[in-house]
Amino acid sequence: MISDNKRIAKNTLFLYVRMLFKTLVTFYTSRVILEVLGVEDFGIYNVVAGIVALFAFVNSSMAISVQRYLSYEIGRGGSAGKLNTIYSMSVLIHAFIAVALIVLSEAAGQVLFEHYLNIPPARYAAACSLFHWSVLTCCLSFIQVPYIALLISYEKMNAYAYVGILEVVLRLAVVYVLAWCSFDRLPFYGILLFVASLLVTALYAWCCHVQVRAVRFKRVWNTRVFRNLFSFAVWSALGEMAWAGTGQGVNILLNIFFSPVVNAARAIAVQVIAGLNQFVMSFQTAVNPQIIKSYAAGDKGRMMMLANKGITYSYYLLMLLGVPAMLNMDYILKLWLKTPPDYCAAFCNLAIVGAMADCLSNLLATVAKAYGRIRNYQLAVSAVLFLNLPLSYVALKAGASPVSVYAVYVAVSLLLLVLRLWLLHKMVGYDARLYVRTVLWRILLVTLIVVPVAYVVRAQMSDGWQTLIASSLLSVVIMVVTVYAVGITQSERAIVNDKVKLLTARWKK
Repeated sequence: MISDNKRIAKNTLFLYVRMLFKTLVTFYTSRVILEVLGVEDFGIYNVVAGIVALFAFVNSSMAISVQRYLSYEIGRGGSAGKLNTIYSMSVLIHAFIAVALIVLSEAAGQVLFEHYLNIPPARYAAACSLFHWSVLTCCLSFIQVPYIALLISYEKMNAYAYVGILEVVLRLAVVYVLAWCSFDRLPFYGILLFVASLLVTALYAWCCHVQVRAVRFKRVWNTRVFRNLFSFAVWSALGEMAWAGTGQGVNILLNIFFSPVVNAARAIAVQVIAGLNQFVMSFQTAVNPQIIKSYAAGDKGRMMMLANKGITYSYYLLMLLGVPAMLNMDYILKLWLKTPPDYCAAFCNLAIVGAMADCLSNLLATVAKAYGRIRNYQLAVSAVLFLNLPLSYVALKAGASPVSVYAVYVAVSLLLLVLRLWLLHKMVGYDARLYVRTVLWRILLVTLIVVPVAYVVRAQMSDGWQTLIASSLLSVVIMVVTVYAVGITQSERAIVNDKVKLLTARWKK
């Protein structure tokens, strides 16, 4: 168990390095690409890429399915033959999906380009060329799924992180090459992205071959494995579509009741919370395989312990980043956007609160996936999630502020927590009382101490970059002290004390 916990910590570190590097480079390249392509071509690129991105939920749901079955088989000590079959079937399935994507996308693309998309005649040929290359790049992202799933299931996060960093470096190189080219940059950008994606796909395949020698691709077909993978992916896709549909539906409601400026404010809030959530998702990516493997091995106690600890630490991590951001949101937005839209700060702050509410149950979804039979779970969760739309409509129709949609979101997230605990108790015997006692109570206590104290301290300061730094450092100190005092168990405090003593002894030497 100790070695497994150390592996989680080490893998989390690898994923954080990958995430930080990716975030910094993406932030830089997004600005440079706008300058290199120009406003018109950048807009065309986003429209064309957005069409292909519609298939992303299929990619995500299939990735969840493959990772679940590989991790489960590893956890139960399955034979190399069974693992080879699952892996080989996933490679074949994703190859078929890639071919189907080419056919469907090209057919749909022709209709969209000829009848619906508003593209300047002078850029029509360039946009069509970009679309073809974007479809091929999207196909490669599908082909990568089995390789990434195999690396994550075997917890080879170092290889996954290194390839991810190389992918970002290649995208950075694409930007610089594009800046130097003297011909039409829009289709050339599509070609360069395809070449970069092709190299990354080949590298993922090579890493699997080197890092996971026990599993090899074989030309085999197993109808039962296909049915299991496909069925799990379909029900996972329902959840992905529910999240996407809820987000887009709320956008439409805000557009109906208010102006596009409100949509812009919410779009900024979505970007902010996506960045913060990357830190949490990196940690949870390292924990997920261990939860599934523990269930597969019949160790439900360890499964619940990992889920409960993972939820607790995820919440603390998001709070560590979210509270300083909330304290200084007005100043941060002015520094970043100069003139942020109305409601932007309120949207961002409530989005962080919503993400904290989501943190309370995110890893419970992994427990459900470990169980495998997720149809009823996904139907129930998706139905409750869709309550965001009618409840938001009622609130806005009654004259509520635009930020009320986030109040509804937080309420629905808390309702989802109750529903998931009840469903998991029925499915795997999940101990809801243990969750309340060891997770919810500690998190609530830490929140009730940290947030008021941090806000009182911040209220004594004026806006400015010195205040941003000082208030952020103070809130982190308050958070760390509070978590140490009341947010962790006595055994965890003993581990922290031992680590501090060890580091102190090394420093003195």
